[in-house]
Amino acid sequence: MGAGPAGLTVGCVLRAAGMDCVVPETGTREFVGRRPWAGVIEEPVVRGLERQGLAGALLERARRDTACEFRFDGGRHPFGYRELAGHHHWVYPQQFLVTDLVREYADVHGGAVRCGVRVVRRHDLDGDRPPVSYVCPESGRREAVACDVVAGCDRARGDQGGRRRAGPGAAARLRHRPARPPRRGAARC
Repeated sequence: MGAGPAGLTVGCVLRAAGMDCVVPETGTREFVGRRPWAGVIEEPVVRGLERQGLAGALLERARRDTACEFRFDGGRHPFGYRELAGHHHWVYPQQFLVTDLVREYADVHGGAVRCGVRVVRRHDLDGDRPPVSYVCPESGRREAVACDVVAGCDRARGDQGGRRRAGPGAAARLRHRPARPPRRGAARC
Protein backbone atom coordinates (compact mmCIF):
# COMPACT_ATOMS: atom_id res chain seq x y z
CA MET A 1 0.00 0.00 0.00
CA GLY A 2 1.49 3.29 -1.10
CA ALA A 3 3.17 4.20 -4.40
CA GLY A 4 6.56 5.13 -2.98
CA PRO A 5 9.77 3.21 -3.60
CA ALA A 6 8.88 0.34 -1.23
CA GLY A 7 5.29 -0.22 -2.42
CA LEU A 8 6.22 0.00 -6.09
CA THR A 9 9.23 -2.29 -5.68
CA VAL A 10 7.04 -4.89 -3.94
CA GLY A 11 4.45 -4.46 -6.71
CA CYS A 12 7.08 -4.89 -9.47
CA VAL A 13 8.50 -8.03 -7.86
CA LEU A 14 5.02 -9.54 -7.37
CA ARG A 15 3.89 -8.76 -10.93
CA ALA A 16 7.13 -10.13 -12.38
CA ALA A 17 6.45 -13.35 -10.41
CA GLY A 18 2.98 -13.55 -11.97
CA MET A 19 1.02 -12.37 -8.93
CA ASP A 20 -1.91 -9.99 -9.19
CA CYS A 21 -1.68 -6.90 -6.99
CA VAL A 22 -3.07 -3.40 -6.55
CA VAL A 23 -1.21 -0.38 -5.14
CA PRO A 24 -3.57 2.17 -3.54
CA GLU A 25 -2.07 5.67 -3.32
CA THR A 26 -3.60 8.79 -1.78
CA GLY A 27 -1.56 11.16 -3.96
CA THR A 28 -2.04 11.87 -7.65
CA ARG A 29 0.42 10.54 -10.22
CA GLU A 30 1.84 14.05 -10.56
CA PHE A 31 2.37 14.29 -6.79
CA VAL A 32 3.90 10.80 -6.56
CA GLY A 33 6.33 11.62 -9.37
CA ARG A 34 7.64 14.81 -7.80
CA ARG A 35 7.66 14.35 -3.99
CA PRO A 36 11.33 14.79 -3.03
CA TRP A 37 11.78 12.83 0.20
CA ALA A 38 15.22 11.35 -0.33
CA GLY A 39 18.04 11.28 -2.78
CA VAL A 40 20.71 8.95 -1.43
CA ILE A 41 20.41 5.22 -2.08
CA GLU A 42 22.78 2.76 -0.42
CA GLU A 43 24.66 0.17 -2.46
CA PRO A 44 22.82 -2.91 -1.06
CA VAL A 45 19.50 -1.34 -2.09
CA VAL A 46 20.78 -0.55 -5.58
CA ARG A 47 22.08 -4.12 -5.92
CA GLY A 48 18.69 -5.49 -4.81
CA LEU A 49 16.91 -3.34 -7.40
CA GLU A 50 19.45 -4.45 -9.99
CA ARG A 51 18.80 -8.16 -9.24
CA GLN A 52 15.10 -7.52 -9.87
CA GLY A 53 15.77 -5.68 -13.13
CA LEU A 54 14.64 -2.35 -11.66
CA ALA A 55 17.86 -0.32 -11.58
CA GLY A 56 18.54 0.38 -15.26
CA ALA A 57 17.78 4.10 -15.33
CA LEU A 58 19.22 4.61 -11.85
CA LEU A 59 22.56 3.09 -12.85
CA GLU A 60 22.63 5.16 -16.06
CA ARG A 61 21.73 8.52 -14.50
CA ALA A 62 22.65 8.46 -10.80
CA ARG A 63 25.89 9.83 -9.41
CA ARG A 64 27.91 7.27 -7.46
CA ASP A 65 29.66 8.69 -4.40
CA THR A 66 31.97 7.46 -1.66
CA ALA A 67 31.53 10.34 0.79
CA CYS A 68 29.20 13.11 1.84
CA GLU A 69 29.54 16.23 3.91
CA PHE A 70 27.42 17.61 6.71
CA ARG A 71 27.51 21.33 7.47
CA PHE A 72 26.56 22.58 10.91
CA ASP A 73 27.90 24.81 13.69
CA GLY A 74 29.71 26.86 11.06
CA GLY A 75 31.88 23.96 9.99
CA ARG A 76 32.20 21.26 7.36
CA HIS A 77 32.13 17.66 8.57
CA PRO A 78 33.07 15.09 5.93
CA PHE A 79 31.70 11.57 6.24
CA GLY A 80 33.73 8.93 4.40
CA TYR A 81 30.82 6.64 3.59
CA ARG A 82 32.90 4.06 1.71
CA GLU A 83 35.52 3.92 4.46
CA LEU A 84 32.99 3.57 7.29
CA ALA A 85 30.25 1.47 5.68
CA GLY A 86 32.25 -0.46 3.10
CA HIS A 87 29.80 0.56 0.37
CA HIS A 88 29.19 3.31 -2.14
CA HIS A 89 25.98 5.25 -2.34
CA TRP A 90 24.14 6.73 -5.28
CA VAL A 91 22.62 10.20 -5.47
CA TYR A 92 19.33 9.81 -7.34
CA PRO A 93 16.28 11.86 -6.35
CA GLN A 94 13.39 9.76 -5.09
CA GLN A 95 10.97 11.25 -7.60
CA PHE A 96 13.13 9.84 -10.43
CA LEU A 97 13.20 6.39 -8.82
CA VAL A 98 9.43 6.46 -8.26
CA THR A 99 8.82 7.53 -11.88
CA ASP A 100 11.02 4.61 -13.04
CA LEU A 101 9.16 2.16 -10.78
CA VAL A 102 5.67 3.40 -11.77
CA ARG A 103 6.62 2.94 -15.42
CA GLU A 104 7.90 -0.58 -14.75
CA TYR A 105 4.95 -1.60 -12.54
CA ALA A 106 2.06 -0.07 -14.47
CA ASP A 107 3.29 0.22 -18.04
CA VAL A 108 5.58 -2.82 -18.36
CA HIS A 109 3.93 -5.30 -15.98
CA GLY A 110 0.33 -4.03 -16.24
CA GLY A 111 0.01 -3.41 -12.51
CA ALA A 112 -2.89 -1.36 -11.16
CA VAL A 113 -2.15 1.79 -9.16
CA ARG A 114 -5.22 3.50 -7.72
CA CYS A 115 -4.24 7.18 -7.42
CA GLY A 116 -6.03 9.83 -5.44
CA VAL A 117 -7.84 7.36 -3.19
CA ARG A 118 -8.96 8.48 0.24
CA VAL A 119 -9.48 6.79 3.58
CA VAL A 120 -7.47 3.63 2.91
CA ARG A 121 -8.29 0.95 5.49
CA ARG A 122 -7.22 -2.60 6.15
CA HIS A 123 -9.82 -4.97 7.54
CA ASP A 124 -9.78 -8.42 9.20
CA LEU A 125 -6.03 -9.01 8.88
CA ASP A 126 -6.42 -12.41 10.55
CA GLY A 127 -8.94 -13.59 7.93
CA ASP A 128 -8.19 -15.74 4.90
CA ARG A 129 -8.51 -12.84 2.42
CA PRO A 130 -8.23 -9.57 4.34
CA PRO A 131 -9.77 -6.73 2.33
CA VAL A 132 -8.25 -3.33 1.78
CA SER A 133 -10.81 -0.61 1.13
CA TYR A 134 -10.60 2.94 -0.08
CA VAL A 135 -12.84 5.72 -1.32
CA CYS A 136 -12.63 5.96 -5.11
CA PRO A 137 -11.92 9.55 -6.26
CA GLU A 138 -14.08 9.21 -9.40
CA SER A 139 -17.22 7.71 -7.86
CA GLY A 140 -16.91 8.75 -4.21
CA ARG A 141 -17.87 5.17 -3.26
CA ARG A 142 -15.93 2.85 -0.99
CA GLU A 143 -14.32 0.00 -2.96
CA ALA A 144 -12.71 -3.10 -1.48
CA VAL A 145 -10.09 -5.51 -2.77
CA ALA A 146 -9.81 -8.97 -1.17
CA CYS A 147 -6.13 -9.76 -0.59
CA ASP A 148 -3.98 -12.80 0.01
CA VAL A 149 -1.22 -10.53 1.34
CA VAL A 150 -1.31 -6.92 2.55
CA ALA A 151 1.99 -5.01 2.52
CA GLY A 152 1.95 -1.71 4.43
CA CYS A 153 4.43 0.45 2.48
CA ASP A 154 3.10 3.89 3.38
CA ARG A 155 5.52 4.95 6.12
CA ALA A 156 5.10 8.66 5.54
CA ARG A 157 1.42 8.54 6.42
CA GLY A 158 1.94 6.28 9.43
CA ASP A 159 -0.24 3.36 10.40
CA GLN A 160 -3.65 3.44 8.76
CA GLY A 161 -5.34 0.58 10.49
CA GLY A 162 -3.55 -2.68 10.64
CA ARG A 163 0.17 -2.84 10.15
CA ARG A 164 0.96 -2.44 13.84
CA ARG A 165 -1.91 -4.66 14.97
CA ALA A 166 -0.42 -7.63 13.13
CA GLY A 167 2.19 -8.07 15.92
CA PRO A 168 4.98 -10.61 16.24
CA GLY A 169 2.66 -13.64 16.60
CA ALA A 170 0.77 -13.00 13.38
CA ALA A 171 1.31 -15.59 10.67
CA ALA A 172 2.00 -14.48 7.14
CA ARG A 173 -0.07 -16.26 4.51
CA LEU A 174 1.57 -16.30 1.12
CA ARG A 175 -0.25 -17.90 -1.78
CA HIS A 176 0.51 -17.65 -5.45
CA ARG A 177 -2.26 -16.72 -7.85
CA PRO A 178 -1.69 -16.20 -11.57
CA ALA A 179 -1.77 -12.52 -12.52
CA ARG A 180 -4.87 -11.12 -14.14
CA PRO A 181 -4.85 -7.93 -16.18
CA PRO A 182 -6.22 -4.88 -14.36
CA ARG A 183 -9.97 -4.52 -14.79
CA ARG A 184 -11.15 -2.14 -17.48
CA GLY A 185 -11.65 1.43 -16.41
CA ALA A 186 -9.53 1.03 -13.27
CA ALA A 187 -8.00 4.32 -12.16
CA ARG A 188 -4.30 4.12 -12.91
CA CYS A 189 -1.47 6.52 -12.24
